[in-house]
Amino acid sequence: MWSSRIELLDVRSEGSCTLPGVGVEKLVGEGSGQVAIGPRLPRSAWMLVGAAAIALIVGVTAIGLLLGSGRFGLPDLYASQEQSPDGPVLVPIEQADLFAEQNVVVLDPADRQESGAPAAMTSVAFSPDGSMVAAGGTTDGVVVWDMSSGEQLVRLSGPTARIDDVAWSPDGERVAAGGEDGRLYIWRLFAGTDTLEILEHGDEVTSIVWSPDSEMLATGSDTGRVRTWEPDSPQHVAQLQNPASVRELAWPDDGGGIAVGHEGGLRTWDPATNSVSEDLDYSETLVDVSWSPDWRRQVVSGQDSYMNLYSGGIALLGRAIRAHSGDIVALAWSPDGRIIASGANDNTVVLWRASDRKVLARFDGHAGQVIDLAWSADSTRLAVSGTGSSISVRQLATEVLEEAAK
Repeated sequence: MWSSRIELLDVRSEGSCTLPGVGVEKLVGEGSGQVAIGPRLPRSAWMLVGAAAIALIVGVTAIGLLLGSGRFGLPDLYASQEQSPDGPVLVPIEQADLFAEQNVVVLDPADRQESGAPAAMTSVAFSPDGSMVAAGGTTDGVVVWDMSSGEQLVRLSGPTARIDDVAWSPDGERVAAGGEDGRLYIWRLFAGTDTLEILEHGDEVTSIVWSPDSEMLATGSDTGRVRTWEPDSPQHVAQLQNPASVRELAWPDDGGGIAVGHEGGLRTWDPATNSVSEDLDYSETLVDVSWSPDWRRQVVSGQDSYMNLYSGGIALLGRAIRAHSGDIVALAWSPDGRIIASGANDNTVVLWRASDRKVLARFDGHAGQVIDLAWSADSTRLAVSGTGSSISVRQLATEVLEEAAK
């Protein structure tokens, strides 16, 4: 019998290892200190082996070309990255196999109203200390859960229309929410009663962010208007009109102004001087953006399944990257800066290592389409909201955290 094994002999030390037979050129490299040793065969047998190897290479190449061209109807999600040297990078999702599926907490509203169609949880946020999660949906206000028990703590009533964003104040004392009805709702939690304050934005509120000192808020709307507020005052303090609908706001702690992501690009607004700097003119329709913790980079998605990284208005990647079969609708950069999470309307979430965009994990356990993502402050848990009435909170596996730190 011929052996189907090739042995690697390390000439720098004694011993050898046995591997399944693969191309010799993949096993032997310059300066590796290893040589490939095959079984002793007659010359005619080696000629047959060589001919078979050539046939195998030709066959594999032909199959690869057929698959890459879509002749078999396979999605280009699985195509080789070498197929489009000038186009988007296509990441095979089967590479992502590290995730602790057992470490999932499902938060379900205990008093949700039953209806013919399932509700959607459209926004989710961790409290600053990670002990609670707040989420808003299509109806019934905002729900707050205790993460230690998974039990619902309180339902914050007031809104009757869809909630588009929920935000905790950095001091953890208040929760703000806004959405379809054009109002900004602010609750002061656990102060004897849940005090509610309502501010009139006037347009559908699409994004909310607190100032680092918890003294002010900024709201963005579907008409492109951004306003700043003092929580205890009914009048807005400053206002900026953007050229397109606001998708995301962030308030850096460096005093440089408010970061604005609208459908046409990125800009920074200083409310004190009303000055605006244009950070990125996005040629497509921007759907979501998330900033790195040092505020130097942004990850941006459009109306497709691709995303790219930017810094100073320049794309850091020559090619966009993809690991979803559906449109990316949510992005979240972990607070420690190591992981980028992307969620799509194909019900999947992918975790990327921020340093080199390596896929760390992929999961599709959410009940419906992903709408929003939120990290805990320690970057070990990820909350996912979407269609359906529940929130899933996943504890990242130790392997993922270790791989992200490399």
